[in-house]
Amino acid sequence: MDVVALSLSSPEEHLRAWHRLGVQFWREEMPQVDPIGELEARADLESDATMQRSALLACDGDEVVGAAAYELPLMEDLDVAWVNVLVDKQHRRRGIGKDLLAALTEVVTAEGRSRMVGDARQGGPGEAFAAVVGARVTQVDVGSVLDVTAADAAALRAFARADAAYEVVQWRDRCPDDLVDRFAVARTSMNDAPHGDEPRDAWGWDAARVRTLEERRMRWQVRSYTTAAVHIDSGEVGGFTDLLVVDRPATAAQEDTGVLAAHRGHGLGLSVKAANLLAVLEHEPQIARVMTWNAEGNRHMRAVNERLGFQVANKWLDLSLKI
Repeated sequence: MDVVALSLSSPEEHLRAWHRLGVQFWREEMPQVDPIGELEARADLESDATMQRSALLACDGDEVVGAAAYELPLMEDLDVAWVNVLVDKQHRRRGIGKDLLAALTEVVTAEGRSRMVGDARQGGPGEAFAAVVGARVTQVDVGSVLDVTAADAAALRAFARADAAYEVVQWRDRCPDDLVDRFAVARTSMNDAPHGDEPRDAWGWDAARVRTLEERRMRWQVRSYTTAAVHIDSGEVGGFTDLLVVDRPATAAQEDTGVLAAHRGHGLGLSVKAANLLAVLEHEPQIARVMTWNAEGNRHMRAVNERLGFQVANKWLDLSLKI
């Protein structure tokens, strides 16, 4: 078996195999939603100013039998590699995963990384592999899915009514110039999200980082819907939420939802998520499902999701491996 590097300039047959493995992963691990699309799979190989992204392929002759993706943060968490190892269902228990992990370890240690983090579905093949290689569970996450076709639009409209002290502002793809600095500050609220007992640096956000994220999404034809609650007296963005429509036929992805500490207790998490869902229902009628993940211990956001109609689909283990 050979292990070869994968990039956007790799042969087309390798890129198609990479997508095929991603589709297999999603169908096995999250069958409630559409599997990954080709554009989304290729986007996972593009680096930018915040993250170096690449992958390795395991090849048995001309056949691709596994892959290992890795992301190296470039602004914080400089000792970390975010990784995901995939082995074709027909070729498991041949040591391919271990060979990929060994090759991955060599690559990321050469980049100065001393620990690898990833996740695996509880009860799935990834959990067993993680135990064999000595990875440590640092947190349990809950994967949930919203059946948009059964959503109660009247209830969503009621939830979307923000506290009178806040103005609801919405946009698609690009934050308004006059709001972007304040929006960047609001994004730092994600540093308060539970991350188990794994060390993590606080992420810094400014307008340039927001624009980098937006430009990356637009390059890969991702439509992002954002709703923010702007405090009328101070002008601060007290809370926000992002929802992405990627190249999956009927599935959208709920991204970050954050509320700054000074603005908590006003129901902003519920109101911005409800308002954002209404925007997607209006502009993306093909969307039938929304997927999201939350730390099991994040009781507040999980309660918000339950009120919106999300149903638990499975649980995931956050994993860490020192190298």
